[in-house]
Amino acid sequence: MRGTLAFIQANANCGMSDISKSLRQDPIKLRPALQLLTAAGTVKATGKKRGTKYYAAGAGAPKKSAAPKPTKKPTSKKKTARKAKRKPVARKKKTAIKSKRKA
Repeated sequence: MRGTLAFIQANANCGMSDISKSLRQDPIKLRPALQLLTAAGTVKATGKKRGTKYYAAGAGAPKKSAAPKPTKKPTSKKKTARKAKRKPVARKKKTAIKSKRKA
């Protein structure tokens, strides 16, 4: 448990796989130790299930980088004109096949 806490303090924002690989422990055996550390308040966790990341409680939550929103690419006038010229395609209606049964 001490090794787990030391690793998390040295490497903030690490997942279960990172911890288990560095400590050479089975993730199933590490889970109870991490649950005790989070219950005690020495380690904080963010995320759910596979996306859970752990960091030391005193270090504060890791800040998310503000990624710029992708801008929508403007469509050209030619493209919109082509779409307007297109004729709507007539599609065949699906009809149910009636079976001829003898009574």
